[in-house]
Amino acid sequence: MDKIIPAFKTTLFNPVLSDAVVDMTELGIDSFLNEGVFKNIPIVNVVNKTIRLKLNLCFYKKS
Repeated sequence: MDKIIPAFKTTLFNPVLSDAVVDMTELGIDSFLNEGVFKNIPIVNVVNKTIRLKLNLCFYKKS
């Protein structure tokens, strides 16, 4: 478990790896959805960018 957490943190906060994971997750979700409005909205990407913005704002307030 001690090895998994640093690797997860690296994946979560490394922009290149994080974007790749988001894209793969979007593809997985899209494969389950039928054609329509929700298939065209990048749900995971929106959530990911919102969380990053919140973290950046919290970090900015502390400094």
